[in-house]
Amino acid sequence: MTAFTAVVALAIAIMPAGAQDAMAQDAPYVRDIGAACPVSVQGLRPYSDPLSATHAGAVGCLSYYRIAEGRISDGQRVFGSLEGVTRGQMATFIARMIEFVTEEDIPVTISYADDAGQHQANIRKLATVEVAWGYDDGTFRPDETVTREQMATFISRALEVILRETLPDVDVFDDLSDTHAANIGKLAALGVVAGHGDGRFRPREPVNREQMASFLARAMDVSYERGTFPDLRRPVDGTPSVERDSRPGVAGVMGVTRVQSGAHPWFDRVVFELEGTGNPGYRIEYVPQARQRINGEPIEVAGDHLIRMVVTGVTDPEDLPDDIRTYTQSRRSGQEGGDVTEIVNDRSIDGEHVFYIGTRSHAPFVVQRGGDPTRVVLDIFRGFDEPVPPPPAREVVSSFTTSLTPGQVRNDNIHLAADYIDGDVIPAGGTYSLSRGIGPRTTERGFGPGGFILDGELITATGGGVSQLATTFLNAAWFSGVELVDFRPHSIYFTRYPMCRESTITSSSIDVVITNDSPYDITVRTSYSQSQVTVSFVSSPWASVSSWIGSPRNIVGGVGGAFTVSCGRTVTYPQNISASESYSWRYQEGYPG
Repeated sequence: MTAFTAVVALAIAIMPAGAQDAMAQDAPYVRDIGAACPVSVQGLRPYSDPLSATHAGAVGCLSYYRIAEGRISDGQRVFGSLEGVTRGQMATFIARMIEFVTEEDIPVTISYADDAGQHQANIRKLATVEVAWGYDDGTFRPDETVTREQMATFISRALEVILRETLPDVDVFDDLSDTHAANIGKLAALGVVAGHGDGRFRPREPVNREQMASFLARAMDVSYERGTFPDLRRPVDGTPSVERDSRPGVAGVMGVTRVQSGAHPWFDRVVFELEGTGNPGYRIEYVPQARQRINGEPIEVAGDHLIRMVVTGVTDPEDLPDDIRTYTQSRRSGQEGGDVTEIVNDRSIDGEHVFYIGTRSHAPFVVQRGGDPTRVVLDIFRGFDEPVPPPPAREVVSSFTTSLTPGQVRNDNIHLAADYIDGDVIPAGGTYSLSRGIGPRTTERGFGPGGFILDGELITATGGGVSQLATTFLNAAWFSGVELVDFRPHSIYFTRYPMCRESTITSSSIDVVITNDSPYDITVRTSYSQSQVTVSFVSSPWASVSSWIGSPRNIVGGVGGAFTVSCGRTVTYPQNISASESYSWRYQEGYPG
């Protein structure tokens, strides 16, 4: 069972001292965020607009972990600290926090009638794990401003998903509604929320973006305290610098036995693990050249810059006990996409073990020592990317229209399904299920009878005819150049569709699924009349597509009989890189002659 299948009721863990004191004194306290958000992270200022001193550290922290990213305005990254937070924005902040802390993707099984837009995927994720509920009328109302009490409920439920336990609460405010009181009390017990100076919570006040950052940073600190925070994602404390640094060690019998590396979006980590007794020291600095200690000969190290890392206080290999084996691997590459290019092992001699680390940039670093196991941790801190220019202007990048016969009942189903997907956003890198986008085809949702193929026979079924929207959607995706994950043509050919390049759809087993492998979000737009239906993809231009359909072959039975046909496309990406794909399908009947 994952964190997303259920919130498991467990015995309540021991609360931190601050929370125990708060309960004893019947008053809230404010949690420090230093465990999850070290000083080096809190000190970051990636935005051009001002932040208050109270919340600036939390904003830097959430931005570092890419839970909050701000926006580009006039070529500068801004945070909009005093702007209110909408329900849609809060869904995105919290979904990112859950996926960051748990290192799992949240599935999606629930949708709302009005959740189209940039926050759609995250709204549906939070609904699936029962963190955020919609309203009784089937809407989510993503543009409504979040109040303090709503924020508390969102974050409390998110923490219970992350920790897999039901949190205890305290009763410290007298101005709460029954709906949110328990969740506010849970966060008060953990120091995530506190009241105003008059001792009241003021639950219906709106939450602004920098306040939201503090609430989420405190929630992450709870996760860190409970041991559910991912260690590699957290940099060591301290202020990054390019200056030489050193710390003495405590004598013992120990050796470096393992070297590990990893890459985070903002820093690279190299970990030197040791076995034995004592506490290692270190010396670290950028140097112009790597040389062997034994003979002064140069050492080749990949990279544009070079760090010399000396772990001190170690025991020479020949003097170590048999159960401690000094690390001997000569060299290893850094993580793909990181700043570290290569780690080269010189040797351990005279109480010092020397390593050279090649980097792509002259980046600042931080070193910290730890125990269990004994280790020296080096973080090479890349910092924030420069503000990026806005993407190219959005436009209709692909569109496809199929014809309808006016007056048919099936048209109502097609129009309704088109309404349900109109405005859906497929984020860059995201996968979209058309069946999930349309939702259940039931009478309660407005669908009526229409034609449907079952075991090769045309029957009448609720929602019948929606497969025409599937074909229209597939062709819009086809000519946009995005990845086609799954589709299946009809068993009977209908002349209103292009051969081979068409698809049926059912509520259960057959779907049209695509992945937006472009770097830009795609918005699905639909329009219709009694004579046609159109699906368009609105995005920034990315790829071009050429398409072909072959001639029918292996015809059995003449006109109206079975036949096979192939189709395909060539997608040309930036830098003139192309990829081709083809499909074949055998229709059981419907050969047009």
